[in-house]
Amino acid sequence: MATSCPKPRKSMPQTQRMTSTASKDKLIAELQAQLQEVESAAAAAAAKAEAAKAAQQVLELRLKASSAASSNDGAPPDGSVTCPSPPCSLIQDMGLMDDCNQYKWILHLVRAFMNHVDLPRTAMFRNADPVKLAHIYTITQERIPFMCRFVADWATREIVKQALKNFCSYDVTVAGAELEDNEEQPAAEEEEQETSDSEGSNLGEGENINGESNNAKSGEESGGESDADS
Repeated sequence: MATSCPKPRKSMPQTQRMTSTASKDKLIAELQAQLQEVESAAAAAAAKAEAAKAAQQVLELRLKASSAASSNDGAPPDGSVTCPSPPCSLIQDMGLMDDCNQYKWILHLVRAFMNHVDLPRTAMFRNADPVKLAHIYTITQERIPFMCRFVADWATREIVKQALKNFCSYDVTVAGAELEDNEEQPAAEEEEQETSDSEGSNLGEGENINGESNNAKSGEESGGESDADS
């Protein structure tokens, strides 16, 4: 039985094989580049998610620490203490009855801030420059964190009112004392002059300041001279 011999396969031309190989290499390179981009994007997304998770953990820790601090010292959060109605004494309204030193120190600092912004001592609060008042409130919150707890800066506002009122009372008292001194001095001089005039008028005619008669004294002097002559 005759067997048929397989036909020889036609070989691909050299140029076509080189072109096919280059196309495959290019495709592989493109796929590798796309894979790298996907991996980079995934890594960036993972890093972003990790950062967000870390930030959330930090916020949670801060919140727990803040809650613990509030529960430990009983300090209210910022902007939570309203002005009492009706108001009592300022130190009591601010909750500093047990810490007079801190209360006095706050008064001292707020008055220093008033001088810093050059708020006139003679100004009434209702006529005070609102820009300077706002500057005082801002400085007070920055320098005294305790004052941040009061709604709308009512405690600082009351301290400024109190200081301006005390300044005006002091100036009025000083001016009144100076006026009284100026009025008393001429009166004393006038009284002294009247006393001197009265004493001068009480001296009788022919009497010296010692109450002796000038004629008698003259007679005595004349008698003495006569005795001397004899």
